[in-house]
Amino acid sequence: PLQMPLELKGREINTLPGGVTYVNMGATQQKIQSMFDVRLDLNHLLVDIQDVRERVNSSFYSDLFLMMAQAEKNGMTATEVAERHEEKLLMLGPVLERLHNELLDPLIDMTFNELMEAEALPPPPQELEGMELKVEYVSMLAQAQRAVATNGVDRFVASLGMVASLKPEVLDKLDADKWADEYADMLGVDPNLILGGEKVALIRESRAQAMQAQAEMAQQAQQATVVKDLAAAEAQTQPVTEQFMGY
Repeated sequence: PLQMPLELKGREINTLPGGVTYVNMGATQQKIQSMFDVRLDLNHLLVDIQDVRERVNSSFYSDLFLMMAQAEKNGMTATEVAERHEEKLLMLGPVLERLHNELLDPLIDMTFNELMEAEALPPPPQELEGMELKVEYVSMLAQAQRAVATNGVDRFVASLGMVASLKPEVLDKLDADKWADEYADMLGVDPNLILGGEKVALIRESRAQAMQAQAEMAQQAQQATVVKDLAAAEAQTQPVTEQFMGY
């Protein structure tokens, strides 16, 4: 059903492209316009498109990866930021575990076995003979997963420092060298920046020798000062003795 103005009754309507139909528009609407003035309300389409976008972003965990960039709250504390990172990796954990266990690890094992059967790999060094190889992933996401563990280490060290103010002997429970190695590994620090145990032992030995030599020099200087003071004291008491004997 159509509604048409009375002025068009009995008149020819030309709906072809370029056609002209004369209509009495009234005194306030004297203009030339298209016969088909279609104005669609597309807001519901935009809402549907936005919903699809949000579902796609949620499927690819875009909201988790951009959690800090999309945060509307300002002035978050370091503790809150750490909690958000832990929550993010907690949500991504099952996905990453399946990706590692069901895709990457079997793929690496199959590739390594094929290379071994084709004798395309050089012989392993003696240090690796009989040892089981463990592949560690070095992507940004894998490093972020390991870096989350530093939050627990930081809390442990901070709590240990608080207890040490009351009982200093509790610091004996902390292996500082092991802490440095593990903390650097969690943060993905270049191993070239970390000295090995042998080099650290040599440095500490040389430092101990230098401190011992310095202590010996200080002791010798102190002994020389004592001898000098004794000699000066004897020199001062000798005239008095001679004067007494001459009297």
